[in-house]
Parts: sequence; structure tokens; C-alpha cells
Amino acid sequence: MTSREERRQLQNMQRFKKELAKHGVMSKIKHTGSGNDSAAAPTHLSTLIMLIRHGETAWNLERRLQGQSDAPLNKTGAMQAQRVGVHVSSLGVQAVYSSDLSRVPSPATRYASVLVRPKPSSSEPLSTDPQQVVLAEDTAAAIARAASLPNVRALAGLRERKLGHHLEGRTLQEARAEFPQAVQALLSGGLSTPIPGGGESTISVCARVADAIEEIAAAHAGERVVIVTHGGVLHNVHMLATGRAAPSGMVNCAINEILVHPGAHNWEILRWGDSSHMHEMEFDQRAFGGDRVSG
Repeated sequence: MTSREERRQLQNMQRFKKELAKHGVMSKIKHTGSGNDSAAAPTHLSTLIMLIRHGETAWNLERRLQGQSDAPLNKTGAMQAQRVGVHVSSLGVQAVYSSDLSRVPSPATRYASVLVRPKPSSSEPLSTDPQQVVLAEDTAAAIARAASLPNVRALAGLRERKLGHHLEGRTLQEARAEFPQAVQALLSGGLSTPIPGGGESTISVCARVADAIEEIAAAHAGERVVIVTHGGVLHNVHMLATGRAAPSGMVNCAINEILVHPGAHNWEILRWGDSSHMHEMEFDQRAFGGDRVSG
């Protein structure tokens, strides 16, 4: 990294922290790296949170802006959800939380419980039967099922950024042709400006995401918890933790770990963007998500 790039990155971090402070979202978060070592365990009072992006949807493949519009998992996404569920089930997870959009779990209430079907036997292979894949359509439910947990707790604060009716459902090319001002607001990097057409500002998303994570951590001190959410939310978590953008896009069902220590927004990144558990599976290498135009 050149000295000019370092200065620009520092300026962006300082600007972001000032905006957080201005809007009451204080960032006192510690960043220690982005390795793939998952051996870390929660301390007596801290909470280890595994943040996982939902499985692939047809709109991901079509490069459509999803925002808070519901697009169900496709067959690959359902299988990804099963695979990450099997991987996570051996890690001693005590609870599974999620966004309340249907590509993550199903209900549209702020703090609902989603009943999960019984876990299959350990010898049962990952299903490729479309009728069985539907059972794992919701990513968080698939993880809870594999971990033998009775439900998924859905939080509205973990929803994807609302991009507004000008952008959601369109590709960037389509949106640029019809609503260039909305695309400019999305891509400009402005923190406080809402997206025209009813979209959220970056700061408003950061505020609700930070509140949701702090709420979950306070309820699970000393435990390991899974949160299934969206690419844009993960981008905001990385910004909150480091003051800068995530190092790369976020493939579907990739795993990220943060350690949330007692105290306001005292977070530590342990690993980021780990998709090694899906090395034998098909997934969208373009990683549409985990950035400002995620889904």
C-alpha cells in the first residue's frame, strides 16, 4: 500500500468515526486480523459471534440489487445452507439468530422464533432432492437444524440495507439508465444520505446493526452464537470494527467471526470471508455481496 493510499484510508476511517459519533453510534472496536483460525473461544464474559451470509439466490446470479426485497434461495443456495449447517454443528453453538427476511428465515416479526425440523442422522448425505432441499431453504433454519437447536431467533435489526423501490430488483445497468441519482447515492460512499426512492443511509444501517449485535452479545455472555444475515450488513460490521471497507466481496455462506467483549462496541475480528468449508461446492466466485451493492 502506498503512502497516498494509507493517507486516504486513514482519512476515510476518521470521517467514518466522526459520523458514528455524530449519530450516537460510537466505535471503540479493536481489529486484530482476518485469519482463518477458528480455535478462538469466548472468554467468561465475551461472546463469539459467527456471522454468515445467506445462501445463494437467483437474484445473486442475475446481479440484481436485492435490498429488503425477498428473493428465495435457489437450489445451490439451499445446499450451501445445508453444508454450512453441518460445518457449524460441531462447533458448540448455543443459539442461532438471523435477519427476518425470507432468504434467511421466514417470519417478518422483530424477534420471532422459527421452528426447525428434526436433524437428520449423521450418516445422511446432503440432499439434492428438490423436495428435501426446500426444507433447508432458509439458511438460518438449516444451521439450527444441523446443530440440534429448536429455533431461530429473528431480528429486524439484522435486515439488509433498504435500497428503495428505484433500485431493488434491478441490475446496476438497469438502475443507472432509469434512476442515476439513486445509483450515485448508493455508490458515492456518503454516510448520512438516504438513497432516493425510500432507501436507508449507511449510518442508519450501522446504528441498527450495532444495536442488534450488542443486544445478542449481552444475552449470550461467554457463549458461541451464529448470526445469519446479508452481504451489506457484513460490510457494515467490518466498517464498524475497522473503520474501513471489507477486504473483498462476501461469497454466500462464508463465515466471519468477531469476539464481542463487555463494554460498548468493543469488538475484535478473528476471521473474515472464510469459505473453506465449501471447497467442494459450487458457489458464485464473483462474490456479489459484502459490499455496497450486496444482496
